[in-house]
Amino acid sequence: EFIKYHCSKDEINDLSKMIERWL
Repeated sequence: EFIKYHCSKDEINDLSKMIERWL
């Protein structure tokens, strides 16, 4: 479960980086 949470957190991090780039 913890690993799964960690994975989604990494995905969210990548998403925020992409959004920051667009902004």
